[in-house]
Amino acid sequence: MRARCTGIWTTRPGGGRWCGRDGQSGRAGGRTMKIARNAALNVTGDLSPIITALISVPLFLAVLGQERYGVLVLVWTITGYLGFLDLGLGLATRYEMAKRSTVSAQHQFDVLWTSTLLSLGLGLLAALAMCLVAWLAFGSLVTMTPTIRAEVMSVLPWIGVIVALNILNGVMFGALSGQERFLAVSLMKLANSALSQFVPLFAVMWLGASLVWAVPASALGTFLLTLMLVPNAAAGFVGRLRPRFLQENVKQLFSYGLWSSGASFGRQMLSNGDRLFIGSLIGAASVALYTVPMSLMQRAATIPRAVTEVIFPRIAKAHPDELAHMARRVTAANMAFGTMLSTGAILVIHPFISIWINPRFADEVGIVAELAAITILSRTSFQVPAMILNASGRPRITMTILMWELLPFFAGIYVATLYFGAVGAVSAVLLRSFIDALLLSWRAGTLDRMSPILAQSILIVAAALTLARTIPQIDLWAILAKFGFILAICGWALWIAPDLRKLAAAIAQKTRPKRSV
Repeated sequence: MRARCTGIWTTRPGGGRWCGRDGQSGRAGGRTMKIARNAALNVTGDLSPIITALISVPLFLAVLGQERYGVLVLVWTITGYLGFLDLGLGLATRYEMAKRSTVSAQHQFDVLWTSTLLSLGLGLLAALAMCLVAWLAFGSLVTMTPTIRAEVMSVLPWIGVIVALNILNGVMFGALSGQERFLAVSLMKLANSALSQFVPLFAVMWLGASLVWAVPASALGTFLLTLMLVPNAAAGFVGRLRPRFLQENVKQLFSYGLWSSGASFGRQMLSNGDRLFIGSLIGAASVALYTVPMSLMQRAATIPRAVTEVIFPRIAKAHPDELAHMARRVTAANMAFGTMLSTGAILVIHPFISIWINPRFADEVGIVAELAAITILSRTSFQVPAMILNASGRPRITMTILMWELLPFFAGIYVATLYFGAVGAVSAVLLRSFIDALLLSWRAGTLDRMSPILAQSILIVAAALTLARTIPQIDLWAILAKFGFILAICGWALWIAPDLRKLAAAIAQKTRPKRSV
């Protein structure tokens, strides 16, 4: 059988090879490097929340205190929950614009215009729903002092504004991703990270340590992001093409978006429900202790996710024969990369928090921080199969699996948090994520490739956790032991995922100085 170039790798019996720009088999062609560049751009944008958090979190804790900052974190969490009220418009916009990229720019603009108008109406409804949910949550469910409760109850309308703007911004991000404009996506993510953290931080530093200033400032930061996103997403369409609100586009957007919305809601509930249980069972102050390492690790997990986001438009356009080969290779590469990140984070998280915030805070966080580092691997493990299902037009499967997980997860995390505190909560999150990965991989058809790698990865992070707990001190021998372990895992990752080796070779070849004649 003759090898067939897909622009990413050739498909042939028994495997494939990397494919060049002109369709000839080669070690690393133009398409490969384009994917690498787009992934690097996406990673840059996804790393920005980590950088801003490194600066803002210690300052927030110093200015607001643990309890007030914990409530602010819950505000951000709840606004993320209500994002599902966009009915999946952002994800549907990305999917439809990626599919129509081979048709015409007018068809893409029709999708963007239709989804934008729909998002404005849905945003208004979501804002009203948000006010009701926040009133219930902060009025009675979350334990806090009366002073802080009065502050947060006075800014409920601003929380609704944040949700409405987030729905519109989600459509704009979806449009940029669907057009494969990853430089713009990266820049907008950088802007989002800076505005969402520093605008409320400056407000509480200059105007007063109160949620009365922090929450409206968060809404202002979101609005400034909207002012940058809208013209970027519409660039190339406005003034050149005619805006059309088409009824058939509404049907197509919602037929995909409703399932994606349900999956997004389930993912939000499963990913952030731990904070709500900790806030109600232990108290808002404990939310800050728990959220600092967990949020840091969630943001680190966006690095391997950046690769899946770059591949998404290509999966959406791929032929079924190509899909199986692409899925197996992306699975191996993503799992290997996630294991490397998780291992490194386990070994450095405790000394890092000691230096970043203070040793006392690091000791209070304790093993929760190291367990939180394993969530990089657990989140990475379900990203690829979920992306494959969504990109191939099967978001219903993703949503169904997540909905079946909700009640068992809530019951498990309630008991775990009640009896074991934050350690129980993060353990329940890990268990649910790994089960989620196995179920999604089974339905996506990648279980045979993912499960042996996942088994090895779990053994590796367990060994890293043992090493971190056995040698907690910071001295020369401890540093050498941990550095040697990380190097060994990098070697394992390159062995288990051949495409990482090929990509590393391609980058090395591109960056190698040319010999003078």
